Amino acid sequence: MRYGPETLRLSALPSTASAAVVEVWRVKLRPTADRLACAWQSLDERERARADAFRFEADRVRYVAAHGALRRLLATCLDLEPEALRFVQGAAGKPGLDGDSATRLEFNLSHSGDRGLIAICRGGPVGVDLEQIRPGFDYAGIADRYFSSEENARLRRAGLCTVREFFRLWTRKEAQWKACGLGLAAVEEETGPAASAGWTVRELAIAPDYAAAVCASGSHWALHCMPFGEDD
Repeated sequence: MRYGPETLRLSALPSTASAAVVEVWRVKLRPTADRLACAWQSLDERERARADAFRFEADRVRYVAAHGALRRLLATCLDLEPEALRFVQGAAGKPGLDGDSATRLEFNLSHSGDRGLIAICRGGPVGVDLEQIRPGFDYAGIADRYFSSEENARLRRAGLCTVREFFRLWTRKEAQWKACGLGLAAVEEETGPAASAGWTVRELAIAPDYAAAVCASGSHWALHCMPFGEDD
């Protein structure tokens, strides 16, 4: 099924997704049966196998919806069919586009709960992270392992908002790691670049119970955050 810009309301994408612009698209992961079927048809064998591996049906639906939305967005950007896209993985598992399109478009996907975010940029790496804030979440071990002394001090000062502050700080870190193409193993081994050199992280207001951030290289880029077609 062909998804044109008029169907997805994505007419801004081809003209604005440039090296100086980062676009973040908000996606709700509660698809109708028809939308879910279309998303499934666009996935490749690897994606379908991963979807089928989920234990719970709700997780499978969210995965299919998120990756189907990613394919629809990228296909619109590149004037291709969603199922024609071919993905490759970097050394730390960060996905990219195979073929000529890989030099023209950078993207990143994150989803948590029933929401997703897709970041798109032309000409530069981008990372995005989204986390549903879960009251009572046991963050102590993660903070001890990955947070700096300054970040842990911020947690101690957060009082009743400690869990919210943890997710705010965590999404900022994850967005940058993803933009750099780093996995947790590389971070633990300190093989990646300096914490903030050459990168700008911006927080996103998605919903009251979510924390989110996007990261791109340099500092002179505009941020556009928009709903994905009829999905928001």
